[in-house]
Amino acid sequence: MRTAWLLALAALVACAGTGDGEPSLVACLVDDEQAVVDLDTAPTGFSLTPAEALARAVGHWSGHLDRAAGGRVDLTLRIDADGELTLQRRSWQPSPDRWRAEAADGLDCEDAYALPASVELLALPDLVLAGALLVTVTASGVAGFDLRIAAAENGGSAAPAPDQLHDPDEVSTVDLLLHGHRTDGPWSGEVGFGIERHHGAPGDPDGAVSYTVVDYGTWTAGSSPPPP
Repeated sequence: MRTAWLLALAALVACAGTGDGEPSLVACLVDDEQAVVDLDTAPTGFSLTPAEALARAVGHWSGHLDRAAGGRVDLTLRIDADGELTLQRRSWQPSPDRWRAEAADGLDCEDAYALPASVELLALPDLVLAGALLVTVTASGVAGFDLRIAAAENGGSAAPAPDQLHDPDEVSTVDLLLHGHRTDGPWSGEVGFGIERHHGAPGDPDGAVSYTVVDYGTWTAGSSPPPP
């Protein structure tokens, strides 16, 4: 699952906008973005037409969340288009800092369709998540989305276990992280918490900051839910 989180965190930083990032940033940046005008013709390099990509990304599914600590709860996922589909041509922005470049080794940076969407994921009582985000479908046909919010913004009960926080006095931020992807099968993904810690005395110029991802569970959603 660590590889999945590495990909998800890279996507959260990398694929949010046009390709004008800072020179030191390692990211999958958008070099060019164009409106999609023909839904029935696949652009060069794409395995799906825009219409097929929309069918893969948009819909309503049901499944379950498996908690890492044990237990399973029912889950529903709804994705509705909230804007026009675009075509993004993307490439990696390199960095002069070698350690950052090594972190990007092996990560894909495919061209993609991008769709502004309204996403709702419910796994009661753990997760109540709803909001606007960008859903992408890569040139090879992988639909995906990533969400990072303050853990307190989750309307459900999911939270890191006390032993995962270690020294709470050092914790400055707790994020909820949600990753999802699918090809021609069900959606699947991971839920976790990103914990930022400040080490050292407040204001100490020699203090350090760390960011640790802890797993909460995995989820899948593939079947159409029953009618209300």
